[in-house]
Amino acid sequence: LSATLQPASRPARSRLAMASPNKAAALSEALARQGKVTLLESGSRIKLRDAVEILLAMEASGSRARAGAAMLQDTREAGFVRAMTRGLARTRQCRVALLMLGERPIAGVILLGRGEKRWLFASVQDDAFAPFEPELVLLAMLGQTAPARAILLPGGAPV
Repeated sequence: LSATLQPASRPARSRLAMASPNKAAALSEALARQGKVTLLESGSRIKLRDAVEILLAMEASGSRARAGAAMLQDTREAGFVRAMTRGLARTRQCRVALLMLGERPIAGVILLGRGEKRWLFASVQDDAFAPFEPELVLLAMLGQTAPARAILLPGGAPV
């Protein structure tokens, strides 16, 4: 029996979890040379709804769509994400954040949870800005705005 039961291997750490604060700061500075960088967080349910749609559209226009894995390509998945985010927003358990370069969204995240811990449900970035790693910059900015809030990956590892 012991030959068949093996401990599960540890999941590989995400590139988001491995980034150093110095790397995030350097990428943020590089993005700032391209234009004004701002962080938008959904404060109301209407803003959350709009931010989710922007995030879904951003994902559907990038590499995930070309791979057939974008949420908008499956009407059931897109419907679930819309209903889940709106339902959780009613009890303030869902936040959506967008990183803007000028007026253009270049990265977005959906965070679930409340209080000191939030789980990263989804993250996307504009492929045109991939060298600047806007997802990483966005998560670093979120960490700076609320240092007491921990953002966790699905396995529980901190971002």
